[in-house]
Amino acid sequence: MTYERVYAEDVPVRTEIELGEHRVTRGEIIAFARQWDPQPFHVDEEFARGTVFGDLIGSGLHTMAIFQRLAVTRLYRHWAIIAGRAINDVRMTRPLRPDTTVRATVWVDSVEPDSPSRSLMRKTGTVWHGDHVMMTIGVESYIARRLGDEGASPC
Repeated sequence: MTYERVYAEDVPVRTEIELGEHRVTRGEIIAFARQWDPQPFHVDEEFARGTVFGDLIGSGLHTMAIFQRLAVTRLYRHWAIIAGRAINDVRMTRPLRPDTTVRATVWVDSVEPDSPSRSLMRKTGTVWHGDHVMMTIGVESYIARRLGDEGASPC
């Protein structure tokens, strides 16, 4: 499989990019939570009905994983990403509900040279249900520079 390589110089800064949609099923919420966050309001429908949410809700980690999958599929696998650096300021503003479709966007805040071979890219991701924000997340990544010294270590 070949991938398009988008280098730091070509990343569209101060631009919002649509990442696509994902349909969240009840079964997916339960399966994810059983493996990664088995709190009762994620895995036990009867228990969840008695909570303030009135039904199962997906884990915040699940919401983050959906964002990551959409970002990788739409963007990151095509960009010359070296590695992630930080996840900052994650805010869960609405619960992930079963049997809904969510979408995600990413806003490229900045791309700043860090060395001759790489730049630090700062992005803000958002997961939406309709017009409502469910989650925002700040992500920092190192991305290769096309103009950098090809022989230099990217780290």
